Amino acid sequence: MGKYTGDAGSGRPVDWSPLDDSDPVPGDPDGVADLGTWCGNLSELLATASNQLGGVCVDQFWKSGAGENFADLLASVAARCKQAAFRFGEARTVYGTSTTDRYAGLLSSQQAEASKALDKAQSARSEIQTLLSQRAG
Repeated sequence: MGKYTGDAGSGRPVDWSPLDDSDPVPGDPDGVADLGTWCGNLSELLATASNQLGGVCVDQFWKSGAGENFADLLASVAARCKQAAFRFGEARTVYGTSTTDRYAGLLSSQQAEASKALDKAQSARSEIQTLLSQRAG
């Protein structure tokens, strides 16, 4: 079995020989899922802000050039919040929010496959070394 690291709690092997010099599938599926969740939460906050800003009615109480400028600014900020909400929502969809869906899920499953391949390769190497030592002895 390969040596395991505690870096960032990943538990990924450090020694990937005989397969590779380093982890062939690096990354942190939990971190990706956390990022997806964060993006989703931010998307919801931005959508709420956009709706609330869009609902502010300035002309009821502020009829002047400054009021019109402020209303334009509110509309602009509301539109930007709506755009950002959409983009962060898309990021949530791409990243996933758990290690069983989307990119986080794919990363997790590919790391599991790489770990299985490493275990098989290390077992094969051990068997070869045993057979060679039996043959020599």
